[in-house]
Amino acid sequence: MTEDPTDRVLQELVVGRHDRRLSEVLDAATTRILGDQARVSWYLDIDGINVREEDLTLDESVTIERTLGVAWANIGPAAAAEHAHTIIVALYQSRLGLSETDAKARAGVLTRRQWNDGMGVYDADPPHAVSSSS
Repeated sequence: MTEDPTDRVLQELVVGRHDRRLSEVLDAATTRILGDQARVSWYLDIDGINVREEDLTLDESVTIERTLGVAWANIGPAAAAEHAHTIIVALYQSRLGLSETDAKARAGVLTRRQWNDGMGVYDADPPHAVSSSS
């Protein structure tokens, strides 16, 4: 079985072979992600809730968008505490049945370590075009 060339590139990045051009590597990855040529999704595994971004219901997604006042494409809970808090509160309400007040109180006492350790990103499946004539 042949080795995936991506594994070699990732290993080279891990050991620092491309440190002199790291900003270019980041720019290239960011351009692909922001240009919808590649997609990164987030997951959450906190306080009994284990969910991937794609598992959220439409109602949960709309609640999170409305609360944050931003479109879904701009939501990044792994990078923004306010986004993480909003998502956790929404899920406490919808999945654990907590009131808004109780959900905010419970989310508010989570430490950075708890939500940093319980939230991350992964490479999502690339978007697929679906013919409307199917």
